[in-house]
Amino acid sequence: MLSISTRLKMIVDYIPDGEVLVDVGTDHAYLPLYAIKKKNLQKVIAGEYNKGPYLRAVANVEQQKLADKIQVRLGNGLEVIEKNEATVLTIAGMGGNLITEILNDGYDKLSSFKRLILQPMNGEFALRKWLQEHNYTIIAEQIIKEQDIIYEIIVAEPSETSVHLTVKQQKFGPLLMLEKNAVFLEKWSQELQKRQKILSLIAEHANNQAIETKQERLNSEIQMIREVLGNA
Repeated sequence: MLSISTRLKMIVDYIPDGEVLVDVGTDHAYLPLYAIKKKNLQKVIAGEYNKGPYLRAVANVEQQKLADKIQVRLGNGLEVIEKNEATVLTIAGMGGNLITEILNDGYDKLSSFKRLILQPMNGEFALRKWLQEHNYTIIAEQIIKEQDIIYEIIVAEPSETSVHLTVKQQKFGPLLMLEKNAVFLEKWSQELQKRQKILSLIAEHANNQAIETKQERLNSEIQMIREVLGNA
């Protein structure tokens, strides 16, 4: 079995059997290679925008003798697939804002997807907000720490009814803030300290309108974090 990170293994765990997977931003195709061996999938489409990683992905798939099951395609976002060609989407290792751009740009192709498995490097708030606005229900979330980096995984499925998340749920994750595991507490304790430090540094410029606006925002965020951590 191919050796990959715990983060990618957890993403693959959320891929249902029997589906057609498209992995956008596949890099060297490690996730597709692991997924095709771990799961009973019809096929996997590995999309990559950059030529270098694309060529490496092609070589890796050929080396593993899996070119009949994994198609590596060069292209941007969901441009690598036709409408109704795939049923599960994975996007990992990008910023949340970039993931939302990919989803927006390929929105006409999302109707065939039963599940989105997303792993943003940042911008989780924007991504959860997008999912709510487009009526996706978050069915699972994970937060893990690997090699001193904290990762969040968001698994969402289309809903037939409107979806509502509070601002707090968008920011912290509706399921993550219920569990509040050790990594969650570590992340938000660090985020609290960052905001408190910034607030103390700008305090001497409080007569500036822009600074005062920033102070108000920071104080609001600090209060919200304290409320979530205080219930841990």
